[in-house]
Amino acid sequence: MTAIEKAEVPEVEIEKIAKITKTEQWSPEELKKQLARQIHSIAHDSLLEYDRNPDQRQAHLVKVVKDHISKRLLGGYELEEAGEFELRRLWGVVDQVRDLFLRPELIEGVLTNKWSPSTES
Repeated sequence: MTAIEKAEVPEVEIEKIAKITKTEQWSPEELKKQLARQIHSIAHDSLLEYDRNPDQRQAHLVKVVKDHISKRLLGGYELEEAGEFELRRLWGVVDQVRDLFLRPELIEGVLTNKWSPSTES
């Protein structure tokens, strides 16, 4: 696999992303609100999948999921600071994030190693 040169990356319009993700009617603020709900749902569901016991660990997992999204999908920006383009793109892949965090072995690693969002490299 080769790296794509910046000039070769196709330009994508926000309107096209909004249409594909069915978020045309959502303002950026509504999109942030819906994404925050998804993040909390991902943390809750991952604990259910892991040991059927969503509890106070959910707050830690919310931080882990938010940190992952920030670093990997929002170019280092927090959800609240991200631009409309990044938010709509994130909405399009949020199910992939959910699938990643539904892996019990990942959650076990996060919980048993006391992984902290601030310690990830």
